[in-house]
Amino acid sequence: MAGVEFKGVWKRFGDVVAVEDLTLEIIDREFLVFLGPSGCGKSTALRMIAGLEEPSEGTVSIGDEVVNGVDPRDRDVAMVFQSYALYPHMTVYKNIEAPLLTRPMEPPDGGAPRKLTKEERAVKVKEAAAILGLEAYLDRKPGALSGGQRQRVALARAIVRRPRVFLMDEPLSNLDAKLRTQTRLELVELWRRLGITFVYVTHDQVEAMTMASRVAIIAEGRLQQLGPPQDVYERPANLFVARFIGSPPMNTFDAVARPAAGGMVAQAGAAVVPLPAGLGVSPDQAVTVAVRPEHLHITADGPLDGIVRSVELLGHEQHVIIEVSGELMVIRQPSEEPDPVLGTTVRLSPELGRLHVFDQASGLRVE
Repeated sequence: MAGVEFKGVWKRFGDVVAVEDLTLEIIDREFLVFLGPSGCGKSTALRMIAGLEEPSEGTVSIGDEVVNGVDPRDRDVAMVFQSYALYPHMTVYKNIEAPLLTRPMEPPDGGAPRKLTKEERAVKVKEAAAILGLEAYLDRKPGALSGGQRQRVALARAIVRRPRVFLMDEPLSNLDAKLRTQTRLELVELWRRLGITFVYVTHDQVEAMTMASRVAIIAEGRLQQLGPPQDVYERPANLFVARFIGSPPMNTFDAVARPAAGGMVAQAGAAVVPLPAGLGVSPDQAVTVAVRPEHLHITADGPLDGIVRSVELLGHEQHVIIEVSGELMVIRQPSEEPDPVLGTTVRLSPELGRLHVFDQASGLRVE
């Protein structure tokens, strides 16, 4: 098994910078998710681990070996693509067996790597099929399988030779919502059973939050924040992360920090919101204040006022959308709460201890 390390990695395509100065250590046997919007550079970073792209600057290491210039087949990694990339004319058995046909591997009884015999390959194929529940489909071809079954075949083909690192590029995006949930659970269980380093790319924050041991959030080719999913959710490092993580996303409003009796406040027009004690803001500093929908409430005497524009009923909860000074804010409430009347004016109170404050100029979190 092995970890992966990026040191000062840049990737340019002509004048376009896809990855900018990426320095990141992926710990051996962790499940790391690259998360970000489309075109942010996360798939390019994954492809540089696989050897499908070479860094323009910097180094990529797998284990203790710098792999710049090393052929993809010699890196001992396996990759699962969004499109499954199965051989349509081959059975499931043959698809899973394919990586074993040409690659030398350590035989079951130990010894130097060599090409496995037909019998040894059969043992490995059946082991991989059993892990992913594919024993009943080994004689079928991909066209006779559902999308979820084909994805499991692609996973089995990747794990059959037990690579050092397992790479996945948006592998669930072609599945329907119910199947994505089921396959997420299967992938996490697979990671726990195999004890292999998983590196996973997605733009879906639900996948990242539910699967990752750590999340690396990328935007415009730059690493924005790295940490456990809950830490990233609770303490976003900058405005991009604050607005990107969470569904519905954080509510934000621009304000100016002002001194007041007992501490600092954020003033936005006529509204004055107390800021948490000890926050490192300066008088007259331009800030952006953020609060998650579950930490914003309708009260009789809140510091913010707005007009109710919509109520979205989601069964277990409802989202109340309120226009505040021309901006839309969302409140997450239990469905048992009475529906606010559309068009009425209400007052809002954020939970003081749940406010997040960012410097407007840099976008960085104010501690």
